[in-house]
Amino acid sequence: MIWNPVANWSALALLSLLCCAACTPSRLVQPLEQGESAAGISFGGPLFEYHEKTIPMPLSSLYGAYGVTEQISAFAGIHTTALVYGLAQVDLGWLQEWMQPLDWRPGISFSPALYIMVDTWEGHWRGYPSLDVNAWWPTHTGYYYIGSANWLELQQTRAHGEPQQEHWLFNLHAGYTHRRDLWDYTAEVKYLLPTESNRDIVVNYTGIQGQGAIGLYLSIVRRWP
Repeated sequence: MIWNPVANWSALALLSLLCCAACTPSRLVQPLEQGESAAGISFGGPLFEYHEKTIPMPLSSLYGAYGVTEQISAFAGIHTTALVYGLAQVDLGWLQEWMQPLDWRPGISFSPALYIMVDTWEGHWRGYPSLDVNAWWPTHTGYYYIGSANWLELQQTRAHGEPQQEHWLFNLHAGYTHRRDLWDYTAEVKYLLPTESNRDIVVNYTGIQGQGAIGLYLSIVRRWP
């Protein structure tokens, strides 16, 4: 039996926060150069049990970005795996550099965004404002980074009319980006929704002591100066 992540809206509502947050690694950590464009593809997702094996959920997405100024870059993405199952999921946002790295001090950036999910079969939709905060350390071949993604749940109820108890949720992440000419290769690990229980839901996620889910991701980006 093939698991369909959006088989019906009740299941989607129950899993929407985790799936939405889990679909991609960090879009941007460093700003692009002013006038520079980029396009990328990402793969991976939260670890879950499938036929007695633990594998990353096979999620994918595409995105583009543009350097508006030396400190600000805008981006937009579409989640291609979800689209196959009738869920149009897009994200729009920008990255703002707050502090450049200096010696041992990391660079700091923050990234507001809006994630929008629309069920193309029934017309239901949800929107999630988010704010990513990242710290990065440059190397000769790329940069290491750590950060958190903070989400606002605007709905007052969960699936089946259950009250929504938490309206602020967060993820933790760490990764490394290797740069080679005009290409970037990124590996990232996430701890998704560490304060949320992963028990008694449709998918058996791999978390820590029954909380959240660990996610693994790869992305490839091409830049155009």
